[in-house]
Amino acid sequence: MRRIILLLIVLILAITVFHLFVKVVWIPSGSMEETLLPGDYVLINKRSRGFPGIQQNDIVVFTHRLEGEAQRFFIKRCIGLPGDTLAIRNGQVSINGKAIAEPVLSKRLYRVWCDNPDQIANIAGSRGIEIWRRYFKGKTTESVSMILTAGQRSAIEKTAGIDSVKADTGTNDPGEWVEPRDKLFKWTADNFGPLVIPRKGLQIPLNRRNFLLYKRTIEQLESGTFEEKKGHYYLEGKKTETYSFRRNYYFMMGDNRSLSDDSRYRGFVPEEEITGKAGLIIFSSDSAGFRWNRLLKEIH
Repeated sequence: MRRIILLLIVLILAITVFHLFVKVVWIPSGSMEETLLPGDYVLINKRSRGFPGIQQNDIVVFTHRLEGEAQRFFIKRCIGLPGDTLAIRNGQVSINGKAIAEPVLSKRLYRVWCDNPDQIANIAGSRGIEIWRRYFKGKTTESVSMILTAGQRSAIEKTAGIDSVKADTGTNDPGEWVEPRDKLFKWTADNFGPLVIPRKGLQIPLNRRNFLLYKRTIEQLESGTFEEKKGHYYLEGKKTETYSFRRNYYFMMGDNRSLSDDSRYRGFVPEEEITGKAGLIIFSSDSAGFRWNRLLKEIH
């Protein structure tokens, strides 16, 4: 009887420790392809959360109150830390003025020019690559858009009949603008910033630019009503000329850069809403069955 009670105590303790320090999440979408695939089950270290536990390039699980997503988990890569200055130019991310390397398996949209449209369709099909869009010149396909990793791009560039492969960064049409959607910025997913990621204690002057950049964060995550009236700024009805942030924030992006709903659209992630850091794919499956090649695979 004592042995059974002891075993039960050990089991309860093990479950409690697991709940406190570890979490398993299921990947439902392709926003982190090819690093993480839909159907992956990922182990999360809940002890690695917040500053300085989370570092640039870590893959992080978090919730997002800014968009009313307090109960839904997201998983993205941490691109910028509290206090960093972030900019994106033609898809290339820079932090504090230095371009950062893209993850090896990250994907983005490319436009491929080819002599033979049937050939490019066959190449895409053989490699499991979806043709995103076809561009026509008259009745003939002139080029196509495809979402590719760097390795896939390199292989396609070397294929006979391919004229060129170039990053497709879209247009500056207002329909493609991301937050803050205003003509003062005209930012898109591939041309964004520069902006400073807020850190606790950072003080900013209040002007039109900073009002538009940080209004959602201040109103919904920090201090309540934030208004502009005739060139003056009011916080909870009180006129003010500066603002000091109360929390640390992070900038997250998916590795599938062209199809990720991330901080470019949803805004900064508060430190308190970070659940932990992803470290291991426990197992994975899809409609075809168990993916043995992803069993206990380390995440980079």
